[in-house]
Amino acid sequence: MTDWFARPVLHVRDVEASLRFYVDRFGFTSPWRYQEDGRTHDAQAERQDCALILADQWPEKVGQGLMFRSKQGKHSGTCCLVRSAKANGCALPFELMQS
Repeated sequence: MTDWFARPVLHVRDVEASLRFYVDRFGFTSPWRYQEDGRTHDAQAERQDCALILADQWPEKVGQGLMFRSKQGKHSGTCCLVRSAKANGCALPFELMQS
C-alpha cells in the first residue's frame, strides 16, 4: 500500500532564519536542506506528526504557501503522481524529468 505524505510549503525570505525560528522556539528538527552556492534555498522542519517545507525559490510569493503531496512506498515521489495524472487524462502545464 502507498501512503500520501502532505506538508505545507511556506514561502519565506530567509530559509535559515525561518528554520532557526522553528527549531529554537518550537523544538523542530531539520532532516534535510537543499543548498546551492553556500545558501539554503529549501529545508524541511518537522516535529512529531507536523512537517513544513520552507522555501525561498519564489520571492514574489513570500508570505504565501502551497500544499506539497508525495507518495511514500515502493514507487514514491512526484513522478508517480504525474504518471497517475496523465493516465487519468489530466493535462499538465509542465513536464518533470523522470529517471
